[in-house]
Amino acid sequence: MASTALGETVTSDGWTVYRFEADSHEPPASLCENDCLLAWPPLLTDGSPPRLEGVDPALVGALQRTDGTVQITLAGWPLYRFVDDIQPGDTTGENVGGNWSAVGKDGKPLVAK
Repeated sequence: MASTALGETVTSDGWTVYRFEADSHEPPASLCENDCLLAWPPLLTDGSPPRLEGVDPALVGALQRTDGTVQITLAGWPLYRFVDDIQPGDTTGENVGGNWSAVGKDGKPLVAK
C-alpha cells in the first residue's frame, strides 16, 4: 500500500497497480491480451501464493493466463501495472480509456479526491 494522489493505493514495489473494468472477477479472467499487454503488463507471481502487504490475504489470489503465466488477483480482479507510470507512486493509468482503475485494499476502484 502507498499513499498516492488517489488515496491509499495497492502497489507492487511502490508502483501503482490497476484493474481492467472489462475483465471478470467472478470467475477471475483477464481480457487484456496481445497489444493490451504492451501498455498493461500483468502483475505476475512465480506460482508461490501471492501476498500483498496491507491487504487481507483472503482477497488475494491468482489466475493462470492463456500464455501459462500466473497473474495476481485482488477480490477476483486481475492486477496490472501501467508502462507510462514513470516512478513509484504515479497514477497516470487511472481512468485511461474509461476502463482502468487504481485499486484500494478491498479491490475496489479508487476515486480521485
